[in-house]
Amino acid sequence: MTNSRVHAFVALGGALIVGAFAAFVPPIPPASAQSQAQRICREQGISPGSDGYEYCLSQATRALYVGEPGLARSFARVAVDARDKNNRAEQFHVVSTILDASIDGGQFGDLYERRWEGEVDIRSIKSVMQMDVLRCKTPEMVRKEIWAHLLAYNLLRTVMAVAAGENGLEPRQVSFTGAKQAVTAFAPKIEAARPADRPALINALLVIIAYHRVGNRPGRWEPHARKRRPKPGARLTQPRAEAKLPENRSKWY
Repeated sequence: MTNSRVHAFVALGGALIVGAFAAFVPPIPPASAQSQAQRICREQGISPGSDGYEYCLSQATRALYVGEPGLARSFARVAVDARDKNNRAEQFHVVSTILDASIDGGQFGDLYERRWEGEVDIRSIKSVMQMDVLRCKTPEMVRKEIWAHLLAYNLLRTVMAVAAGENGLEPRQVSFTGAKQAVTAFAPKIEAARPADRPALINALLVIIAYHRVGNRPGRWEPHARKRRPKPGARLTQPRAEAKLPENRSKWY
């Protein structure tokens, strides 16, 4: 079976899954289920206006409507110590479906503070790896472009892990942007070097990658907004070849 057929089957399977999910999502629950869900949340000590009330209410209402009343009571209210957007330590409550008593609020707080790492990883793929704009024109080439970016990302993360391990660091302490710049600078030199000289260059590369580190910034928070202003000008809403035709040029002056 060719790759194009495999991709076609994967795409068809994903479309069928999405369609089936959309078909079986229940409609908005009636008022009776919502009122019962409100009583369940209050019984568990989650009152209106408190942390996690909206999450408890929505999940309990959906569980009641699909005929699973046991799931409506499978919530735990946990006190968590973490930092807010002003980097101040505070305690708040979260509602979780994790009912294991061995998992305390400290572990929930650690996960909450590590949420920034996910944001940084997405930024690294989109901005540093320049995958924010896909340039291919056909679905097959777009899939190849995405896989090529992810392959390069994972290879770079592997080099960062090796550099961190050899220098007594955690991989998260190494800068992704600095590692990419170092690999880009060393790649042509390693390729052109004689085989006997390459180990020394690779060792120097790992040392330089470990040198570029990120600071310890607990509770980091950034505004979800763009600082750079967009350039003035109309957006191209038709293929460039059509826009360059004489009859369409007046639209783009």
